[in-house]
Amino acid sequence: MKTIRDEDILFDLEFRGIDDFISEMESGFFVPSPFVKRIKRIIKREYGINLIESGKETDIDSGCFCLMEYKNQKQIQLIKEQF
Repeated sequence: MKTIRDEDILFDLEFRGIDDFISEMESGFFVPSPFVKRIKRIIKREYGINLIESGKETDIDSGCFCLMEYKNQKQIQLIKEQF
């Protein structure tokens, strides 16, 4: 099993294009629940942006998020904290 580093996750998020990535943080993007804390920590460290959870958790099937596989999880929307 491959170990996914924080840098791998950040690269995958940024691969979508920095403008798209930043705008997604404004409007929110969905993250499988097991990865929420890690994604929030990476974005805080790299960009100085606090992400907060918005809305209710919803069910999702299996898939891959930032190179990390998940099965039968919940997902939550993360948005940029507004001051």
